Amino acid sequence: MTGFQLKLLAMIAMTLDHIGCIFFPRLPLLRMIGRLAMPILCFFIGEGLRHTRNPQKYLLRLVGFALISELPFDLAFYGRVNWASQNVYFTLALGLMALRLLQSSSPRRWAGLLAVGGAALLLRADYGLYGIAMILLLDRFRDSLSEQFASLALLNLLLFGFGMQSLSLLSLPLLCLYNGQRGCDDKKFFYAYYPAHLLLLWGLGSV
Repeated sequence: MTGFQLKLLAMIAMTLDHIGCIFFPRLPLLRMIGRLAMPILCFFIGEGLRHTRNPQKYLLRLVGFALISELPFDLAFYGRVNWASQNVYFTLALGLMALRLLQSSSPRRWAGLLAVGGAALLLRADYGLYGIAMILLLDRFRDSLSEQFASLALLNLLLFGFGMQSLSLLSLPLLCLYNGQRGCDDKKFFYAYYPAHLLLLWGLGSV
């Protein structure tokens, strides 16, 4: 599978998750399917950093869409501006920062990682430290399904026990199908889809 195909699968799972959360909170099936999305998105943060020619521009793009998406995120899930919770783009941007810090030789990188973790807690970004940890683990063990599975299984067990979030592990065999090819030029589509679908769901819920 190409990167485009895997991201498209993640977008579908994410959309079903959000539909379940907003319109059918008592129907667990849609939320269960949605658990597939985040590990795929986290994996492609590492892939994006590996292939980008301008990491700084990549980070700024994530931060920019985090800001663009915040109002749609608040409206879709809270019906109003809510400063107590921030959208997942903030988590992805912080995860990218953490990856860059780990790959650097700066003696201050550990202080930087603590600052990134502190920012995730302060912002209360969607998936927060859990999302950042997934980004780091999926990149660290990208060549070994067994190590990815073991590390994420331990992470889920420590944070959530045997709850629904453990279903996110089912996304790992899908990542094994990744052929290293980008596929269609997806950059504009996937970045714009997140705030656009949230606005659509908010609009539908307001009818």
